Amino acid sequence: MKLTDLAAAWRDEADLFAKRGQGEMAEMARSFAADLEHWIRLHDLQQLTIREAAEELGLSYSAVQKRIADGKLSNAGRKSRPRVRRCDLVGDVLALRVQAD
Repeated sequence: MKLTDLAAAWRDEADLFAKRGQGEMAEMARSFAADLEHWIRLHDLQQLTIREAAEELGLSYSAVQKRIADGKLSNAGRKSRPRVRRCDLVGDVLALRVQAD
């Protein structure tokens, strides 16, 4: 189960609580879901250094640096201080797997 699935499940639970007359519980479940979705967005948009991105991808520093230079990974920072958004790593991992196959 992904975290987004968990947030959706909590929203479903909230609807069930509301249907059964448990308004406060429904609001609490909706609040939990909204907090989780907010955290997921912040996590996905977090800008990583090349070193951090390399660790998450399981690549060397220079390999990530080259992927940025080649335009295969978007630079979310400055040219002199490149950064990679965590959400961009997901697509890059998929591209790397396709190349490996």
